[in-house]
Amino acid sequence: EKESLSNKVNELLGESKKAKEARRQAEQLAAEEARKKAEAEGNYQQLFESSEKEREALAQQLEEMRNMTASEKINSTAMKLAMSLDPLNDSAAEDLSGHIAKRLKYVDNELKVVDASGNLTVSTPQDLVKEMQASGRYSFYLKGNQSTGGGANGGRGSASVKQIGRSEFETMKPDKQMAFVKSGGAVID
Repeated sequence: EKESLSNKVNELLGESKKAKEARRQAEQLAAEEARKKAEAEGNYQQLFESSEKEREALAQQLEEMRNMTASEKINSTAMKLAMSLDPLNDSAAEDLSGHIAKRLKYVDNELKVVDASGNLTVSTPQDLVKEMQASGRYSFYLKGNQSTGGGANGGRGSASVKQIGRSEFETMKPDKQMAFVKSGGAVID
């Protein structure tokens, strides 16, 4: 399922890139024709304006490419980190990936970890994973050791009760709420 989802995402990205490239080529051709016409007529003001429009379009295209690169790096790293946490299933991995992506920022051509307020930290992505594991806040997304019974450590029947705040619980999808409650989780105010 992961592979087919990944293939579909890559296919859609490829189609999007092809469409943008075709639009860019058409715009470039139109600008070139306008420039040639202005040169033939000796209209230097129009040539200057045309070159400024072209420069602005290239600057915008460069910014879009930078944003797309940053987004791709954040999303792929977030998914890798989520998979390293050993999620219950693909849905849990996607949810974890979303939580991780919110804490990553692409700055100066590298990924940085931010705190809950969006401020840069000195933490590494691996530190973020350790923080998430230690907090217990995301434990209902993770497999654990699948042990059961009152004295088992880390399993669903564990003596330690997972707790989350009401506001976080309410932001969860209904199926995630049900899974959390069934796994013995408790909602605190």
